Amino acid sequence: PATGAPFVLSKWKFMAAGQLVTIEAKGGTSDPTLKEYLCEGAEVEEADVSAGQFNAVLTKSFLQKLTLKSKFTVSTKVSFDGGETYLSFRLLELTLVD
Repeated sequence: PATGAPFVLSKWKFMAAGQLVTIEAKGGTSDPTLKEYLCEGAEVEEADVSAGQFNAVLTKSFLQKLTLKSKFTVSTKVSFDGGETYLSFRLLELTLVD
């Protein structure tokens, strides 16, 4: 898509409206210093809970800065207590393909 690649976070245990989500992509082998927040402290809505997923976008500008076939990571963390603490989810290591 013109805006970037959809990133869908599937429902997690105890997912509920009001929780806060932070998703960050880092450049990995292409450029370890490159990073972008897909969302930072974004609130889970009732519609997200009903759909069983939380949606974000890896922007086209971020993806264009990566080298084709290079690895990059996406980290996700969720706050169940209004942002006081965050629980990190499993780190994803992805490869940029054509």
